[in-house]
Amino acid sequence: MVRRPLLAFGAALLIACGCKSGKPDLKPPKQPEVLALPPEGDLRYSAPMEYPPEVLKDAQQHKRLGSTVPTPQPGSLNGSGLRGPR
Repeated sequence: MVRRPLLAFGAALLIACGCKSGKPDLKPPKQPEVLALPPEGDLRYSAPMEYPPEVLKDAQQHKRLGSTVPTPQPGSLNGSGLRGPR
Protein backbone atom coordinates (compact mmCIF):
# COMPACT_ATOMS: atom_id res chain seq x y z
CA MET A 1 0.00 0.00 0.00
CA VAL A 2 2.76 2.45 0.82
CA ARG A 3 4.62 1.49 -2.29
CA ARG A 4 2.00 2.77 -4.76
CA PRO A 5 1.84 6.41 -3.50
CA LEU A 6 5.63 6.48 -3.24
CA LEU A 7 5.94 5.24 -6.82
CA ALA A 8 3.42 7.87 -8.01
CA PHE A 9 5.31 10.60 -6.13
CA GLY A 10 8.61 9.45 -7.65
CA ALA A 11 7.10 9.42 -11.15
CA ALA A 12 5.64 12.91 -10.66
CA LEU A 13 9.00 14.15 -9.38
CA LEU A 14 10.83 12.73 -12.41
CA ILE A 15 8.31 14.26 -14.80
CA ALA A 16 8.52 17.65 -13.08
CA CYS A 17 12.32 17.66 -13.12
CA GLY A 18 12.48 16.48 -16.72
CA CYS A 19 10.09 19.14 -17.99
CA LYS A 20 11.76 21.98 -16.12
CA SER A 21 14.78 23.22 -18.00
CA GLY A 22 16.78 26.42 -18.00
CA LYS A 23 16.01 29.23 -20.39
CA PRO A 24 17.72 28.66 -23.72
CA ASP A 25 20.40 31.15 -24.75
CA LEU A 26 19.02 32.30 -28.10
CA LYS A 27 21.30 35.30 -28.59
CA PRO A 28 24.48 34.72 -30.54
CA PRO A 29 27.70 35.50 -28.72
CA LYS A 30 28.93 39.08 -29.00
CA GLN A 31 31.41 39.57 -31.81
CA PRO A 32 34.35 41.92 -31.32
CA GLU A 33 34.24 45.10 -33.37
CA VAL A 34 36.47 44.97 -36.43
CA LEU A 35 37.60 47.98 -38.43
CA ALA A 36 37.53 46.93 -42.10
CA LEU A 37 39.55 49.33 -44.22
CA PRO A 38 38.91 49.54 -47.96
CA PRO A 39 41.61 48.22 -50.29
CA GLU A 40 44.36 50.73 -50.96
CA GLY A 41 44.52 50.16 -54.73
CA ASP A 42 40.78 50.60 -55.34
CA LEU A 43 40.17 53.90 -57.14
CA ARG A 44 36.63 54.18 -55.78
CA TYR A 45 38.11 55.02 -52.38
CA SER A 46 41.45 56.65 -53.22
CA ALA A 47 40.49 59.04 -56.05
CA PRO A 48 37.70 61.61 -56.44
CA MET A 49 34.64 60.50 -58.36
CA GLU A 50 34.66 61.36 -62.07
CA TYR A 51 31.86 61.03 -64.60
CA PRO A 52 32.57 60.10 -68.22
CA PRO A 53 32.40 63.14 -70.56
CA GLU A 54 29.52 61.59 -72.58
CA VAL A 55 27.30 61.53 -69.53
CA LEU A 56 27.98 65.20 -68.80
CA LYS A 57 27.16 66.17 -72.40
CA ASP A 58 23.82 64.35 -72.19
CA ALA A 59 22.97 66.07 -68.89
CA GLN A 60 23.72 69.50 -70.37
CA GLN A 61 21.51 68.76 -73.39
CA HIS A 62 18.63 67.77 -71.14
CA LYS A 63 18.96 71.02 -69.22
CA ARG A 64 18.86 73.06 -72.45
CA LEU A 65 15.86 71.20 -73.87
CA GLY A 66 13.89 71.44 -70.65
CA SER A 67 11.58 68.92 -69.13
CA THR A 68 9.09 67.21 -71.44
CA VAL A 69 7.08 65.76 -68.55
CA PRO A 70 3.88 67.76 -67.99
CA THR A 71 3.53 69.21 -64.52
CA PRO A 72 0.27 68.48 -62.70
CA GLN A 73 -2.07 71.38 -62.06
CA PRO A 74 -2.97 72.24 -58.46
CA GLY A 75 -6.12 70.47 -57.32
CA SER A 76 -5.95 67.88 -60.10
CA LEU A 77 -5.93 64.24 -59.05
CA ASN A 78 -6.19 62.76 -62.51
CA GLY A 79 -2.44 62.35 -62.90
CA SER A 80 -2.04 60.22 -59.78
CA GLY A 81 -4.17 57.34 -60.99
CA LEU A 82 -7.30 58.45 -59.16
CA ARG A 83 -10.33 59.23 -61.20
CA GLY A 84 -11.53 62.78 -61.11
CA PRO A 85 -15.18 63.84 -60.86
CA ARG A 86 -17.36 62.78 -63.77
